[in-house]
Amino acid sequence: MKIDEFIKRVNEIFYAEYSFENNEIYIYRTEQDMIDENKDGDDTYYFMNVKLCKEKFSLFIDPDWMPDDVKGLSLLFNLLRELEETPVKERFPEKRYRLRWLDDKDGTPEYIYLTLMQAGICGVIKILQILLMNHN
Repeated sequence: MKIDEFIKRVNEIFYAEYSFENNEIYIYRTEQDMIDENKDGDDTYYFMNVKLCKEKFSLFIDPDWMPDDVKGLSLLFNLLRELEETPVKERFPEKRYRLRWLDDKDGTPEYIYLTLMQAGICGVIKILQILLMNHN
């Protein structure tokens, strides 16, 4: 099971977010708990933190925020087991790349999201030329 599929399935029961920076999944009772945490900033409202290590998970469970939904918790632990059984290389979604382009008139950066099929060989050559000119 990929991480994004895990998040989607957990969100059917509770509310989960994946932190790319920390390689951790935060699981809240509700989306409102996450909103309150981000608004207040002083306390953590998630009841579970899943640190995705290379082979095993590191779980932190906060009993103060643990939901009373026993059936939901059972489903959550089954999803965790399924995610843990997935080989590490298969857990992460495919990498997507973007190229930073010129800034808008207001200074907002623009990005190019083109695959080789969309851009064609001439488009890829042009992009590479621009990148090389800007690199020098």
